[in-house]
Amino acid sequence: MSEKENVSVKSDDMNQRDFPETPFSLEWIFGRNIRLPILNLTKTGKDGIIFFFASGHTACIYSTDQKCLIPLLSHAYEIIALDGDRVRRFLVTADNKTTINIWDTNSSQDSSKPIVIHSIVNPFDEDGIRAAAISPDAKYLIAASGKRKCCIKLWLWSYGRDYSDGSVNLPSRFGMIRNLHFCQDFKFSHYFLATFINGICFGEWDSNLNKLKVHIADRSFMNCIIDAKYIPKTRRVASITDNGQVILWSDVVPDDDETDICNDKEYVKVVKVSGVTLTAIECVDGVIMIGDEMGELRFYDKDLKLLYHNSAFDVLGTKIQCIAANSMERDYKILETMDFENCPLTEMDLTKEILYEPLIPRDLSTEEKPLLVRDFLITSSDGRVMSINFMEGTMQEIFYRSMEEVLTMDFHPLKNILCIFSKSGRMMQYDPVTKEQLLDTKLELKMSDNLKTKEELAGSKLLDGKNEKRPDSGISYIQYEFHYPKQSVTCIKFSKNGIHLMIGTDRGCIYTLDPDVLNPYSTEPYRFTTEPITHMVFSEDSRFFMFCDATNRVMLLYFGVRKWALIGKNRFHHKPIVDFVAFKMISTDFSRILSVGEDQLLVEYDLDQSITNGCLDIISSFRYDQSAIPASVTYIPPSLLSKLGINTLEYDSVLLITDKELKMKLVDCNTGNILYTFLGPMFSSPIRQVKFFVKDEMDLIVFGAGNKLGLYLLPIDGNPFRSIGVVASPCNLDQVSLSHDNSLAFTLGEGDQSIAVWKIHELALTSHFISGGHGLEPYCTLLPGGKSGYLFQEFLDMFYYIQILASGLNTIEERCVNEFIHITEIVDFMRSIGFFPTDFQTKNMLREMELRGADQITFEQLVKLYLNHKPIRGTRSHEIEKALLYFIRKFIEDSGGSWRGGKYPKTISRKYILKILTEFGEEIDLKQAAMCLKELWQPKDETMIVDEANEVIDEQEILKKLPEKVNFNAMIENLLGLNILTKKNENEKK
Repeated sequence: MSEKENVSVKSDDMNQRDFPETPFSLEWIFGRNIRLPILNLTKTGKDGIIFFFASGHTACIYSTDQKCLIPLLSHAYEIIALDGDRVRRFLVTADNKTTINIWDTNSSQDSSKPIVIHSIVNPFDEDGIRAAAISPDAKYLIAASGKRKCCIKLWLWSYGRDYSDGSVNLPSRFGMIRNLHFCQDFKFSHYFLATFINGICFGEWDSNLNKLKVHIADRSFMNCIIDAKYIPKTRRVASITDNGQVILWSDVVPDDDETDICNDKEYVKVVKVSGVTLTAIECVDGVIMIGDEMGELRFYDKDLKLLYHNSAFDVLGTKIQCIAANSMERDYKILETMDFENCPLTEMDLTKEILYEPLIPRDLSTEEKPLLVRDFLITSSDGRVMSINFMEGTMQEIFYRSMEEVLTMDFHPLKNILCIFSKSGRMMQYDPVTKEQLLDTKLELKMSDNLKTKEELAGSKLLDGKNEKRPDSGISYIQYEFHYPKQSVTCIKFSKNGIHLMIGTDRGCIYTLDPDVLNPYSTEPYRFTTEPITHMVFSEDSRFFMFCDATNRVMLLYFGVRKWALIGKNRFHHKPIVDFVAFKMISTDFSRILSVGEDQLLVEYDLDQSITNGCLDIISSFRYDQSAIPASVTYIPPSLLSKLGINTLEYDSVLLITDKELKMKLVDCNTGNILYTFLGPMFSSPIRQVKFFVKDEMDLIVFGAGNKLGLYLLPIDGNPFRSIGVVASPCNLDQVSLSHDNSLAFTLGEGDQSIAVWKIHELALTSHFISGGHGLEPYCTLLPGGKSGYLFQEFLDMFYYIQILASGLNTIEERCVNEFIHITEIVDFMRSIGFFPTDFQTKNMLREMELRGADQITFEQLVKLYLNHKPIRGTRSHEIEKALLYFIRKFIEDSGGSWRGGKYPKTISRKYILKILTEFGEEIDLKQAAMCLKELWQPKDETMIVDEANEVIDEQEILKKLPEKVNFNAMIENLLGLNILTKKNENEKK
């Protein structure tokens, strides 16, 4: 069946089925951004606890009662601000660069899924967004910038205007903004405050003047304010500081009269409430709740008198980062213990919370008055989210403990277990199916002195920190205590049989753990290097373990009698190693490990012979590519080779190598030859993670490219409609993994504090592929103007012109135009349309056509070959500059000078030009050199005679036709049309 028939069948099938809109839907998130406060969406607590948090570029709503997580995806960058109105109908999210979104939790057909009803894009241009807030009545929206200057803007967003209704620039001495908060009283919802690194200011929207006004108090420039909140139903503001003080601000003193409250707050008083930094504040129900860096939580009244303290609410040993109260006050009815007459018998009474008077907490006053505060949530610096039941005096952890930064992850090869490690050594295991946390522990990354280097031992010594006076000089010296930096995890790896779990650190240590309980097998790690471990791999039989460090040193371990032994170490790559590949030969059951480096070397290691020789040996080393820097390497399962057009009898081990030129290359492991070259997904970033899998009888690839998670439909052919993706992280993806049933993908981005779980919808890719059309239609989208553009027409003209040349220009016989040309004409065709492949690329193209089993190529195949092989960005000026500077450096060194990268020669000898052409790079013979020089430097009135029949070319004959000295600048600028050197010299003068 032809491709066109295939498409028509699938199109009919598509009309009968509902195709998903996206290839990936965010299913779950393990963790959250612990630097950002959460927003409590809980109203009464009867329906469970609901809160709003951010993780990377995603905002999430989590319900403890339903165990349900609703992701809100509408940002491309990291979210830095969350807020909501008083009843929590409208939610606000803002990322750190471009977008502020307002979500409506009630307007969608599916009420559980909020939708974006208004977006503000680029409010501060390049300055980015630092903070955002919405008023309690959802009428006003404010945001502040945070890079070069601090600008606050306000929107009456419900009018839908693209511009702000008011803005104000604040003095630079305030520094970067910390927080924005509105007054929570509906009557004064147009009041707001802003806290900065160096102070606080108060603002309001004047509806009479339609103007945004800001008031700066006389004593507002205090560089110790952490946060501030309005005290409801008063004219006061309470702010907390880093020295344990609470500062009160008000517009008048005393403040009993609420009739003429304004927002021109001034300093009133300061009260010392703690000896440590205060970190969180919340003001509700006439109570000020304050948390500190020691984990203690205290309750104060509006005059800062201590009302209540319950040690059950403390999170000792960690810092309280956020206090988030329920969105609604308690609706309660107080009964005596034996009050049977007023028991809640009616349905209306059942809606109220029944409180028994003896069980109500009492304040610390002499009267011991009842104290009722709504329930609330607190977050701590160690990543916990706790629910506080004020009446019962209990605290319960309700969400996964998040990490300060997730560094690496790996999936258990035999079980549904996802293992992640943080920078500090905290280890967690999750079940991605049940969404449960299985294990949470911490690995103590310690080394004994016998494993430390001399420098580490010297750096670990504690100095006395006292003044020391040397009698010979009379000069006093102060010795300080020096702490050597702690270890951090860099990578982890499960063995293929699931028995071993290896952990590498940035100090060169290898820890061996039990994968089930995450306990170390030994108290001491293995240490064979002092450099960070960058890559690790197990052989397919799990007998060998190979890893490398940051200096490209490769080390091989062998599992003997209950322990690992070092076989040897060596350095075969002179540039960073991209990755290792381990697989087993099906025919011989022979385990192989290969490595690919940025030096384009493909190295295979001799595992068994290394044991015999007691050193790390290699079987082969090939330079598989000429210039493209590899980005990832993956072993292609043998079952897919035939579908990729590869003869499995001739090529049984093939790698897929992606490079930074956005190409996907199939490379033979045994010879290092490139079998096929294809254009990769056009995601502006190279593919760095590749996973082959089969789902619903479809052969697919899931990959990571930049911050995108993509899906590719096999076979690989360069069709741009075979791939589709989504933004999976605000930064570049570090790792991508698959679940055992291939239904879920797991992603980890640079600096992320969570693992994202994505459900794969392969039918969305099928729909996208069908929409591209058949034949050349999808490929023509890569050409300027498509099929009707000038370049496509030029392809046709050249294709037929080459056939005319093959039959002879001056023939009088009838010409026959075919639908194909001979493969030997490929290079001439490419050069005629502006693509000048090197000899290496030419050989790859011809080898590719030979693998297809044909000595002729059709026009369609020729266009595809051109698009797959040509540089995606063309020949860039810096590449030409790099080559020219190399020749300059070689010319100076050969002339007896020294190259320091500063000055350029004014002339270059004609003899050296000939040497460049015949000895550097892909060498050419004198005949070809003569042909090139004839075109470049032949004077109009002279002729350089090149006898093509004579194989012997006289070098002197070529040289005497050239100027003795050639102006290098003129050669580059006049002949090549570049002004590279002129610009360089001008920049140096400047």
